[in-house]
Amino acid sequence: MLVDAVVDGTMPVHLLLDTGAELTVLSTAIARSLALNLNEAAIMPLRSASGVFFAPLVKVRSITVGNAAVDEVEVIVHDATPGLDGLLGMSFLDNFLVTISGSDRRLILTPLTENPHAELYGGHPQDWWVRKFRFYRSQIDRVKRYMSMSYAPELERTLQYFRVALEALDRQAAQAGVPRSWRN
Repeated sequence: MLVDAVVDGTMPVHLLLDTGAELTVLSTAIARSLALNLNEAAIMPLRSASGVFFAPLVKVRSITVGNAAVDEVEVIVHDATPGLDGLLGMSFLDNFLVTISGSDRRLILTPLTENPHAELYGGHPQDWWVRKFRFYRSQIDRVKRYMSMSYAPELERTLQYFRVALEALDRQAAQAGVPRSWRN
């Protein structure tokens, strides 16, 4: 399913919906058009059929799909989908209850805050918090493994990025009253 989105309030993009992608992906051409600073970006180790490669990881100010908007979205810059502007992944979708209506080819994004049955902390349910903490911790471990095999300044910058992100998430969780057991 192709989705029309707007990045940073100005850049219209066509993204392939990918609920299996942990992060949203934007093409190099879109990143250039947005003037994203890729030279100072963290790098994300990714696996492909031909092995491991590293792609820049940055945050965009916002991504909007219809009336659904998310601020400060982590994206990978990589030309994963020739002919498209990228993939709409979980770094955006995780903020919504996602319903795909196959009969009329519609994507319905319901904010998590509109679910009357969900117990929310800081606007997010337990599984969101658990996934976020697990993601940052696993990335820190992954980068440390790569650093033990081969040091590069980009890996140090990436390790610092994930450590800072984890600390910020922990502060946010503490303010929202998230149980400590969800943060492990």
